[in-house]
Amino acid sequence: STWPEKTDWNLPTREELNTLWEYPERDVIGGFGRDANGGSAVGYWSSDSNKDLAWWQQCEDGTVATFDKSYSVLLIRPVRTYTSPSN
Repeated sequence: STWPEKTDWNLPTREELNTLWEYPERDVIGGFGRDANGGSAVGYWSSDSNKDLAWWQQCEDGTVATFDKSYSVLLIRPVRTYTSPSN
């Protein structure tokens, strides 16, 4: 099966985003640093939020902070839930 057929995609928590950023081989995953044109640093929304603010991670230096949810420049990075194979 191919990835568009998967239905278990979700917006990661701030902890999940940070785990991706801290992964030693994050360059293999890609998308951490500056945008494809060498412009501004990429930032991703997390699923953690309250009424007005959401947590996000700036992926050039790993900064994690809250931001007004109306700010539309940040990107999303969907992840899939990992389930270990049963023995």
